[in-house]
Amino acid sequence: MAIVFFMPLCFAVFFKTNDAFELNKMVLFKILTLSMLFFVLFKLILNFNIKEAAARLKNLIFGKRYLIIPFFFLLSLATAAIFSKNISLSYYGLYERHQGLESHIYYLLFFVLLLAVLKNKHQIDRIVITAVLSSFFVSLYGIIQIAGFDFMEWMEPAILTGRVSSTLGQPNFLASYLLLVIPMAGYLFFASKKFLIKFFWLIIALFQLLCLLFTYSRAGWVGLVFGLAAAILIYFLIAKKAVDFSQFLFKNHKKIIIYFSLFVIFGIGALLINNNSFFAVRVTSMIDPASGSNAARINFWKASADAIKKAPMLGYGPDSQGEVFVRYYKKDWAINGKVNVYPNRAHNLFLDVILTSGFVGLIFYLALLYLFFKLIIDNIKNSKSKFLSWLILFAVIGYLISLMFGFAVTATNVYFWLYFAIIIAINSEQEAIVSEKKDEERLRDQKNKYCLLIKLLKFVLIITIGAGIFFQISKEFKKLIADHYFMELRLSYINQEYFKAFTLYDYIKKTKIKQDYYDRNFGIMLADQISGFNALALTITGERVLENIVENLSGNSYADIFARAKIYAALASEEKQSYYDLAKDNFSQVIGLSPQMPKNYREPAKMYFKKGDYEIAISNYKKALTMVPEISESMSKMHKWFAEHEKYLIYKDLGEIYSKQGLYEEAKYYYWLAYENNMPDITMFRKIADTYYLRGDLSQAIWYNKRGYMLNPQDYAWPFAIALLYQEQGDKDNALIYAEKALELAPEDEQAKEFIKNLK
Repeated sequence: MAIVFFMPLCFAVFFKTNDAFELNKMVLFKILTLSMLFFVLFKLILNFNIKEAAARLKNLIFGKRYLIIPFFFLLSLATAAIFSKNISLSYYGLYERHQGLESHIYYLLFFVLLLAVLKNKHQIDRIVITAVLSSFFVSLYGIIQIAGFDFMEWMEPAILTGRVSSTLGQPNFLASYLLLVIPMAGYLFFASKKFLIKFFWLIIALFQLLCLLFTYSRAGWVGLVFGLAAAILIYFLIAKKAVDFSQFLFKNHKKIIIYFSLFVIFGIGALLINNNSFFAVRVTSMIDPASGSNAARINFWKASADAIKKAPMLGYGPDSQGEVFVRYYKKDWAINGKVNVYPNRAHNLFLDVILTSGFVGLIFYLALLYLFFKLIIDNIKNSKSKFLSWLILFAVIGYLISLMFGFAVTATNVYFWLYFAIIIAINSEQEAIVSEKKDEERLRDQKNKYCLLIKLLKFVLIITIGAGIFFQISKEFKKLIADHYFMELRLSYINQEYFKAFTLYDYIKKTKIKQDYYDRNFGIMLADQISGFNALALTITGERVLENIVENLSGNSYADIFARAKIYAALASEEKQSYYDLAKDNFSQVIGLSPQMPKNYREPAKMYFKKGDYEIAISNYKKALTMVPEISESMSKMHKWFAEHEKYLIYKDLGEIYSKQGLYEEAKYYYWLAYENNMPDITMFRKIADTYYLRGDLSQAIWYNKRGYMLNPQDYAWPFAIALLYQEQGDKDNALIYAEKALELAPEDEQAKEFIKNLK
């Protein structure tokens, strides 16, 4: 029940981590599942009866064979992981997703433990109540977000994006989760007898539906509508008396009409209060395959189809889809996406399964779904919790439909296996094998029967198992600690507290977490900044850290190779020429892996610029430009910004190269292009002014500095630069005027004071 209640709700509220959602959910799930395992084993060992345990185990495995198909599905994932090109990634999972083989082992363990403990309908009802109560808080937070009263600060708050993500971290994830719990609120509503309790469940259902509405997840809406339609159709096809459902509707038609009308009125009112134009855009865009996320998904699906042809049997391993898609990156992907960004999911359930574990995995996954739906149909036919079974059917179909355009996350995976176990428990009609009275009798008999040695062996076994589980739980806690350190490291880096960042990185390494994400990302961050360090001790420390990082990054993934290339390029110098060769070799590999990604040319261009090979650098920069899509009005504001920013980076560096060579007209041209693609960066006017100054054209240099001063009148550097230029031009009066303006902005600046004193 703790797993069911806290999984959807858990995120980094009190203990801040770099990954606020998925890591926290997965760590909590593993800790609670391990705790559940300990208590189940504790009870089994304490009340151990060989004959009874053997009979239950035999019934579980061979009786109705519930575990055979799930086991073979897990085996297909394990086989795919073993034959994966990156076994570590396939086992531990991608940092952003945490869905490696290890996580799937825990899902199956959770499923098996549920089968062991679910014995009666009372337990199932408690789980359903717990799930719905949890969804109330999830939905409530979502509505609070859309109302603009969020107690957390997010980079993309719902009040700006117009879409709620609540405790799931992303609107589409939230929508998939809500599809799994909305039918359960309906079950509790119709199962309750008292009016107040019915009303309570109705309010929760309205909250759930409103929250689903405000996710603006088209996949979620489609899943709800078509999931319900499919579930109704299946019921009529399989029920012994198809009239049962129509009778149910007839008996309750007035209530259903009233409640549906309340929701429609409530929903329309909410849309009017919010922004119904956005709703209209989302609805109309559902049938437009040529723009937005629809076009992006089609790109991913095409790439998936091509990748599947190359590894059809076993796929590429769990959580390895990103390494597949990076090879298929096309410049046009950035029209409906972000430049240099590739997906790590196909955004289609079956394509993801095939990419992960091939057609072998797909066969066992379809067998898993077949078993799931067959048991539901058996329950409905045999009137075993028929209404609950039908609503789980509705929930799962709606959820699977949403996954045709998205992918599963930790919370939704947990609920999928939870419902599977519930359906099996209903189907098998498990009851407690012995009563409490018999339990007491057994304990009394065992007390007389077992000798002290047996008791001691039980005690040792319990302690041993407990120690092993506690050790594993401590490892999970370390993952949160390491992620917390990395968040603090990033903040320290932003605040230029580099020695603190180095210390935090040491703390991360001491946790001994099997995750290359921290090495890669800190290595890239440090590689970008180390040339700007102005203290020798800082530079020496940074180089030592980079050398340690690059030594540890031995993986063959695109991310590892790219990080190594950047680090070698940062370490390279006249004294360390060998690093240039290593960087060049790694850059060649990333270009071979993803030949249309702009940064794969921009980054080596920076290295060649640093080395002094200007022509090769220019050639790489211009090659990178050809990989950036043309800016068009059809692009969204966000995607346009990413394309413009990539061009800005390239143009700015080209300006630097030409300026370094004394080609000031060309430098000015590229600085101006850089400014046009990133107008908030008014320092481009200073660089343009410098090109005129270096040519001896002081008047134009003054003009461009004045332009910068006009755009940023609070920065004293502008008027002071103008004063210096006027002084060099021989115009002391204007030099004094602008120097005094600079001093007004920075009254404590000694350089400005000295300058004015000398002028007077």
